[in-house]
Amino acid sequence: RLLSWPNSMIRSERLLTSLPTSFLREHALLLGRLGRHEDALRIFYCDLSSMELALEYCDIRHERKEEEGRNVRSSTPSECAYIPLVKVALNADSDPDRGVAAAIQVLALRRNVIDKSAALRLLPKNVPLSEMTRPFLIPAVVENQSQVRR
Repeated sequence: RLLSWPNSMIRSERLLTSLPTSFLREHALLLGRLGRHEDALRIFYCDLSSMELALEYCDIRHERKEEEGRNVRSSTPSECAYIPLVKVALNADSDPDRGVAAAIQVLALRRNVIDKSAALRLLPKNVPLSEMTRPFLIPAVVENQSQVRR
């Protein structure tokens, strides 16, 4: 809990080197505090085999970015919190089809907050459109259309 609190005064580098290697979740949280989000997500997704923990990590990052965005107006757009997870899913699996399926799952589960164009650019060019249509593209278009009508 202490590691996930954003205002905690912890020397992440020092704690990271002294933690036992079996404390994977703690390692991931410390890597995240150091800004090494892809490494943190690799631990959640690959080492702990948990898409749920990886999504939870991204959700927390997204909420913090949203709050920071409300408090401070930045002229430079920051990277979407879910894009690193898409990258990890695509690169971590030895079976490229499973990696693509996991990436599409992330797109589908967080389609309302993910940077759709950036995420789609990460997918391999040989991914058939039909793989993305039902879980991601159709719901995203319907949601965007309903927002336009409001």
